[in-house]
Amino acid sequence: MVSKNILYIGDPSSIHDFKWITFFSQKEEFNCFLIGEVNTCSKLSDEQEQSLAEHGIKLLSAISDFSFSKPLATIKAILRLRRIIKENEIDTVHALFGSPQPIWFNFLAKGSKLIITNRGSDVLVLIKGLFESRKTLLNNLLYKLIKRGFRKANYVTCTSSKQIDYLRKDIVDSDVNLTLIKTGVDVRRIEKHSERCELDLPLDKQLVFSIRYIGEVYNMDYQIAAIKQLPIDLKKSICFLFIKGGAVSEVFYDDFINKLEMIDDFNYQIFDSLSQLEIWSLIKKSDLIYMVPKSDGTPNSALETMASRKPFIMGDLDYNKELFDEVSLIAKLNSPKSLADNIAKGLLSYPINFLDNGFEKVTNFGSREVEMKKLLKLYTK
Repeated sequence: MVSKNILYIGDPSSIHDFKWITFFSQKEEFNCFLIGEVNTCSKLSDEQEQSLAEHGIKLLSAISDFSFSKPLATIKAILRLRRIIKENEIDTVHALFGSPQPIWFNFLAKGSKLIITNRGSDVLVLIKGLFESRKTLLNNLLYKLIKRGFRKANYVTCTSSKQIDYLRKDIVDSDVNLTLIKTGVDVRRIEKHSERCELDLPLDKQLVFSIRYIGEVYNMDYQIAAIKQLPIDLKKSICFLFIKGGAVSEVFYDDFINKLEMIDDFNYQIFDSLSQLEIWSLIKKSDLIYMVPKSDGTPNSALETMASRKPFIMGDLDYNKELFDEVSLIAKLNSPKSLADNIAKGLLSYPINFLDNGFEKVTNFGSREVEMKKLLKLYTK
């Protein structure tokens, strides 16, 4: 069998990128290379780097971030990408995030197949934000380069139909192949996961897990406003759990901590980062999970929660109904009180049928194996 060589442009510290790449890196017929930009790679830990190697992913040293203000560094990055593609006989270059990675496609030599994967905030927040602020010269240039990069791609994959609709309307030509491919989760492995949660957690509190990272797009002020509206007795009985993650700015993070500290009778813990297995263990240990981002694709955190048969809350975004109809409580994102009410309901009287519905739907429509085989077809065409 002829080997296929794939160069991924992504985030070496991203669990989502890791899931997509390892499906192929552990197959004999694929050679998988991963390169990131300097700012992204700065978040990579020694443990993550070791895990990439153990899973057959060849991590290349970082390239400079694309920058108009540093033309020499940008040109060096372009020349290095071209050299990597030539020396390793790369068949496919796959950008694993829709902004700004497709910019590089504008400068690659002809010959490689080009694929872009979108996750949600890259399209519906970053690209959309560039479009809305393109009156400035810099943003207009960036927007045009990203748009041109999309139009050079052979295939574009999205994790939600909402992304497809936006891209089809404003970004890509009608002949660009847009395909719905969700990340998916290992349903049976999660279901059977029984490792003890080794994290230091309070034993006398109900655990409510805000499963998405701390950051602007994840609606932290909305969460704080909701927590303030919880009944005092209930709030005292809860410990809220948050994950810092690697992308949040220190200014935003410090401001978030200050706001938490100003809430009376409030218990919380923040983890710097968690491994995949730690997240699964924490899901199973938690009494309630919630995710209320401002925009979203098909959230893996929801699929993992459904596979774990645990109660959870989502915001009222336009999620894929095939997967997410009647599987969770729904909070109105224009009303913090709605989230507060649903936290109380989730802890006191969560509908049992949602747990069964969720497990059935993630099994039928959220399997990583099924979704990655769709991508395999694009690689082998």
